[in-house]
Amino acid sequence: MISISVVGTGKIVGEVLEMLRQERLDIKVNSIYAHSNVERAGQLADTYNIDKVYTDYDELLREDLSDMVYIANVNDQHFPFALKALQASRHVIIEKPICLKAEELDTLIALARDRHLYIFEAMTIRYMPNFIRLKEDVQRLGKIRIVEANYSQYSSRYDQYRQGIVLPAFDPEHAGGALLDLNIYNITQVISLFGPPESKHYYPNRGFNGIDTSGVMIMRYPDFTAVCTASKDADGDSHITIEGERGYIHVKGVTSVCQEYELHLRGEQPVVVKEERSVHRLAYEFRRFAEIFEHRDYDAMTAMLEQTRAAIEGYTF
Repeated sequence: MISISVVGTGKIVGEVLEMLRQERLDIKVNSIYAHSNVERAGQLADTYNIDKVYTDYDELLREDLSDMVYIANVNDQHFPFALKALQASRHVIIEKPICLKAEELDTLIALARDRHLYIFEAMTIRYMPNFIRLKEDVQRLGKIRIVEANYSQYSSRYDQYRQGIVLPAFDPEHAGGALLDLNIYNITQVISLFGPPESKHYYPNRGFNGIDTSGVMIMRYPDFTAVCTASKDADGDSHITIEGERGYIHVKGVTSVCQEYELHLRGEQPVVVKEERSVHRLAYEFRRFAEIFEHRDYDAMTAMLEQTRAAIEGYTF
């Protein structure tokens, strides 16, 4: 049994807690921390049988001796909260984006290695079965010529933003915006498949407070260009298309899950790869974290962090 403390009360926290209840993973949540939304934390604690609500993070780290801290508060607080947890000898699961700068991640990794602690980034796509298979199928396309990814989803908070109500998802001070919320999935996949680009440039559409409500990332590789688009201010046809000299792959739907894709090879019948998912989409990553931790597979964790380190270079400037 792995025990965790939860930091945050947002939508993703509710999803994770529900997933842990549904999937009955060998993970127990002992406590939850709330900076301001204490009422919401109390509701989550009652619903999911969490023993204690903390409003003082230092107190949580002193009193609650859970194995791990799952950090899912606002983006700009991921690094300082993770740093404190590691300094208190806690292992950490950090919601995406793990950090806002590569230097911040390097600091966390150095401390974790010194104390032999574990760091995991909750980036769903890396653990989805179809994406793991896609990484093999992309090798069948020959030389890659074009990659185009789009994750466009009208935000449930955008109407409030248009009225001048700025929530963290659209707040530059909290590292909100389309790049770090949605386009991060596109960029992470491209880098997972092809490595870091030679160069990159981001073309944002900015709102009244400077936040990128949508935008396009151009990533240049030696033989091709990848175009990664994301929007929180409009709906669109979310997908990924990877074109090579021998054929192409078309991934249907939001790029955070890779639930279905088609493999088209020249001269062959198309192959549809579709996951008939019977488990919660978040279960794959948390099950993998638990496996690595329980088997004390530090090499596997280190390899995952190398992927994370490469990806962070793709979406930070």
